[in-house]
Amino acid sequence: MKNLLVTSGTAGTNLSTLARGAWAIVTAAGVVQSSVPTTGMYKYVVGLGGGKYIEGLWLNADNKVATKQTYAEGATKSVTIASIAFDPTITTDAEIHIQTEPKSAFAGLDYQEFVAVVPVTSTIQDTKDIEAALIVKLTQLVKDINKYFGKNVITPIAEGDGAPTTLKGLVLTAVDTDFNFYVTFGGNATGKTTESNTLTFGTQAEVIELEKEMAIATFGYNPNFEAGDHAYGKVLLASEFGATGYDIHVISSVAPATDQMPLHPDGAKVEQWIAVPKGNSTFKA
Repeated sequence: MKNLLVTSGTAGTNLSTLARGAWAIVTAAGVVQSSVPTTGMYKYVVGLGGGKYIEGLWLNADNKVATKQTYAEGATKSVTIASIAFDPTITTDAEIHIQTEPKSAFAGLDYQEFVAVVPVTSTIQDTKDIEAALIVKLTQLVKDINKYFGKNVITPIAEGDGAPTTLKGLVLTAVDTDFNFYVTFGGNATGKTTESNTLTFGTQAEVIELEKEMAIATFGYNPNFEAGDHAYGKVLLASEFGATGYDIHVISSVAPATDQMPLHPDGAKVEQWIAVPKGNSTFKA
């Protein structure tokens, strides 16, 4: 079970006067406290103003782990072939694989795979010949990937006088910041790659989508969701605090086991997600 709270980062101490977006910690005894409990049950709440507030999940302080995903600015991803080697004595294909995100979610795939292949035969056994042939195949593979997506998603490899003469050090770069891909090797080819930082984490738009996900799971689908209110007031708090990015705290907690059945040796697991404006140092998890 997962729950998301979005806070302005301001701490509060009184539920009846909790400002909109302020957060507080409440123990099982109903006491608001400023520190994270080290034992017993507790939960986070976020104020909505006017004496109302959103309640998070109950967490077990005796069995919980808190992690943090810091907001990150995305950059176009690049993958560098740091090393590559061939064994000409083994007559199997030399392969470079490129895995990309699927073109459509309807494909039902985690990723799509494209492969550049050079057969290692009695006529192509010299490692330089294998590499030269694989450069040609990889150049064409990038063209094929771009054609498949209907636009350039990976920067084309130079051809002609500017074409690479070796695979080591070759850099493949995404065109857009939101495109992710990986490079691996197979068959006769072995090697390593290095990757740059790639995706943006914690944008306001991403947190708003998480808010919608939580609200739909809790209250059901509403086609007028962005304009509508529910029992707790307006849902899309992420659009109110002037934050262009959020740090996401995730608190995973397991309840004490309540039965002797061997199916679940631990109690039910929950995850409390809390989005806090990036750089905020007041929030405690």
